[in-house]
Parts: sequence; C-alpha cells; structure tokens
Amino acid sequence: MLVGTGALVPTSSALAIDEAPILHVVRVDDLPTAENLEAASGSLEVAYFAADNNSSGSATSAERRFLTHAGFRAAAISEFELNRSEHVKSTAIELRSPSGASHALAGEVSLSLRSQLPSGAHATAKPDHVFAHAVLLTFRPGHSGWEGGLELIASQGSYLYELEATAKPDEVSRATLEALLKGVMARA
Repeated sequence: MLVGTGALVPTSSALAIDEAPILHVVRVDDLPTAENLEAASGSLEVAYFAADNNSSGSATSAERRFLTHAGFRAAAISEFELNRSEHVKSTAIELRSPSGASHALAGEVSLSLRSQLPSGAHATAKPDHVFAHAVLLTFRPGHSGWEGGLELIASQGSYLYELEATAKPDEVSRATLEALLKGVMARA
C-alpha cells in the first residue's frame, strides 16, 4: 500500500480478490478496431473501483457505500475509444447474491442520474426489455455540439453490468450496446 510519502507499507497478509469479474467486461476481442484506454487492470476492491468509476469524491463515496451494503466482492473496468468520437466504458461488479445485484442496480441508476450528467444535459431512464433486469439511461446534451450517450445497466445472477457509450447523439446505437452486453453476459 502506498502512503503519502510514496513508501511501501508492509502488510501482514495477502489480500485475496476474486478475479472472475475480469471475464465479465468488454475486451479487445469484442471491439477489435477500438483503442484500448487501459483502464485499471485486474480485479479491484470496492474503494479502488469506486474511485476509478467516478469523477467526483461525493459520487465515489456514495458508490462505495451502496456497493458495500449490497455485498460487493470484486469488480473490473475496461474502456475503449472508437473512431475518435465514441467512448465505451464497461464495468462488471460481482456481489454476494442476486438480491445484492438488484440493490446495486437501483443504486447505480440513481447515482448515474444524480452525478454523471454534464451541466445542462437531460436524462431519461427506462427499462430495457432485451434483458430481464436492466435499465437504459439516455443522456441528451444541453447544448448543440456536446456529447450525449447511453448507459445500459443490467443485473444477471450475482453480477451487475454497466456499459456506457458517449458520443454525438446520432452516433450511439442502442442495438449495438445491447448486442455487446449480450456477448459479455454469454461468456459468464
């Protein structure tokens, strides 16, 4: 562990984190023409995941709290850039139970609507009928020329999946996002 001085602090025991979530995020093989943005690799514990997944301290704290309460076990993140105009972020969170994944789904939707909107943007959240437990969030830019996007959040078993695509609104395809998530879930 790093301390403010940059020195390594010895630990008394190894930290065991389940590495299964790594199989549940979008990989280079899923988007062969994309540039890998090298998100944090490997399985992450809740504090690191929440910090990497959010841009504000308050959103990081909120996500860490509700994921811990929902039974967080481990998570993984991957990010890609397509055609210099579209950004795709994939997360997979392993929880202790399917009910924990359902609770985390509600928390992620609420957090996305509260803290991930650009200034002036408008968002809608609707069930996505392609998946049994999923919500599709649509972000519309508040000003012309700004990026919008889609975020598909779904739970399956004890996993919570998020796929977020940001781009100019006419370049984000719901069907493409759904197909990508189906492929990731099929690997499970």
